[in-house]
Amino acid sequence: MIRTLYIGLGGLGMQVISAAKKSQNYDVNSYVALDCNDYEIRYNQNIKEIPFVNMRGDKLVGDYIQIFKSRHNIEEWFPISPYILHSTLGNIGMVRAAGRLSFLYTMESGNLKPIEDLLKEQCAFCKIEDELNIVIVTSLAGGTGSGVFIQLALWIRNQMKKIGCSNFKILGLFVGSEVFINTYICLLNNNRQTMDLRANTYAALKELEVITKIMQSGDSSLLPFSISLDMLFDSSVIQETSPVFDSIYIYDYDANEALRDSSPWEERVAKILCTRFPLLATESTVQIQGYIDSLPELKKAYQKICNYEKQQPGDGFGPHIDKRLNGLFGDNSET
Repeated sequence: MIRTLYIGLGGLGMQVISAAKKSQNYDVNSYVALDCNDYEIRYNQNIKEIPFVNMRGDKLVGDYIQIFKSRHNIEEWFPISPYILHSTLGNIGMVRAAGRLSFLYTMESGNLKPIEDLLKEQCAFCKIEDELNIVIVTSLAGGTGSGVFIQLALWIRNQMKKIGCSNFKILGLFVGSEVFINTYICLLNNNRQTMDLRANTYAALKELEVITKIMQSGDSSLLPFSISLDMLFDSSVIQETSPVFDSIYIYDYDANEALRDSSPWEERVAKILCTRFPLLATESTVQIQGYIDSLPELKKAYQKICNYEKQQPGDGFGPHIDKRLNGLFGDNSET
């Protein structure tokens, strides 16, 4: 059996790994969760058996921008609007850039120590058993998971270098937009929210695709300008040849599966995580392209949201964690 650290990112990730922990009961596995959304933190507060990292912070977004802007060029990538500046990180839903800011705050404040400790603990065993999987479970449709998943994986790679552990893989189990759209009645007639969910999913996957290609090839020309992610990635200075994730699997709504299995879909994802996930996970760019090709609605929603942002600058926030990327993968999404 391969020793595994499961990381639940966002409310959905926490629910899935909690269900997985209850069904597995293996001493060799560890679990930890991260979130910043106030509602989801309250909703999941009864999950006591998993260590939790709160990425929320207590200050207003505008205050964090002032704190970080001198070191992270935050005004270059963060969407500035009166609404978002006067909100707390825990009250901003669906905005991927807010997720990015939450992780930056958590990283800078040293609040990721529970994950550092688990990595060190697992690496101590890894030197004996030679295998360690680190699995990040999250949704790509909202703001928290999709705004953090790339940086979290890159941060883990950096930590593993510091620890001196090389016998590991970072895997991703991601939940797409159609699960939410087909599950929650409130979304069926909410065209804007449906588009946001799909646009976020598309933008998150295209970011992962292009960053992975840049890291593996060293070709920074895949983007028309340089981007950096909070001292974890810089497209103009490539020193890493490994991918962001070694392999991923994207789970989304399947009507036939829903007919066969009436259990809550969080539990269905947990079942996949505990059984078939290692067999389903494949190389990132292959999985991403197949998924996007199968759901043309994602790109259409992305194009509409990005066009809206162009027409109403400052009103919305765009689907990317860097506002300069908005619209980049719309007309020609080949990277």
